[in-house]
Amino acid sequence: SAAGATWHEFSQHESLTTRLANIVRDYPLGKSSLAEFVQNADDAGARRFALVLDRQGTPAAATARAIAPEHACQPSLFIYNDAVFSDSDFASIASLGLSGKRSDVSKVGRWGLGFNVVYHFADLVSFVSRDQLISFDPHGRNLPDGVLGLRSNFVESDLQDRFPDQFACFEGLEELGFTGFSGPFDGTLFHLPLRGSSDSLISPEPVSPGELSALLDEFAASAEEVMLFLKHVEEITIYEREGGKLRLRHRCHVVSPSSALREHRARPNAFARQLGSGELTEGTSYTYLVQFERHGSSTTSSWAIHAGTDASSAALALAKRVGQVPF
Repeated sequence: SAAGATWHEFSQHESLTTRLANIVRDYPLGKSSLAEFVQNADDAGARRFALVLDRQGTPAAATARAIAPEHACQPSLFIYNDAVFSDSDFASIASLGLSGKRSDVSKVGRWGLGFNVVYHFADLVSFVSRDQLISFDPHGRNLPDGVLGLRSNFVESDLQDRFPDQFACFEGLEELGFTGFSGPFDGTLFHLPLRGSSDSLISPEPVSPGELSALLDEFAASAEEVMLFLKHVEEITIYEREGGKLRLRHRCHVVSPSSALREHRARPNAFARQLGSGELTEGTSYTYLVQFERHGSSTTSSWAIHAGTDASSAALALAKRVGQVPF
């Protein structure tokens, strides 16, 4: 029993905002921040990926009609892919520094830490996938009762009726397959209200729509090279929302993806499974062609990809030690 003890609990701790500030510092803001989102989508098996810049935001929200009125209407970045969250994905995204990727060497992302580049852009992060709405508020300033996060089944709950202004920002995104909160969403859609002030404990840097627009253009220029190293994503699209409608700014896509091409691109996953089961005992190499086409361009670019694995004892020993395929 601790009754009458001459000691009391005294331990080290780190606040969530401090932890996230350190992660953000280790992942500098740039086009690689956006590439991190594509890699997460690719890990989930998505074919389509899109970014949407909303410069104006939605009309000002009344306090009683929004969960977080300060963030419900401001300029935003939306991030979309056509894969859905699994139960393990939900658990993983809530675990700082630890995710399901750590035990899956077929994943490109850095064990889930990379997701937290979202906090370069926003202090309040929300997303929908399947029938779930998730909101993360590391400062505890915006969500009910000061909680740091919430999760709700939006199909069964009355959140949309109680806080319609909070959900108005998701309107006009039918091009992404999102038609509202009346039924499950067969995809994943993040909403990042851009940081507009410098009182954040995560990052002191506000992000303007103009700065984000320039970053999107920089990322668009490298989209083709990004997709060369992905296994599933076949289309990267960038939109801007104007007057409630999406205007296409950039698109790069794989030309006529065949089943054979998809199999070649995904072969690193098979190598990863073989490495994990000890069946990767022989080296192999293969070559395939992939073509890309950009919106507004009358020409396509063609790439010959030569890839393979090293199954030497030294390479396999190193691969197992660092959790990476010798690819």
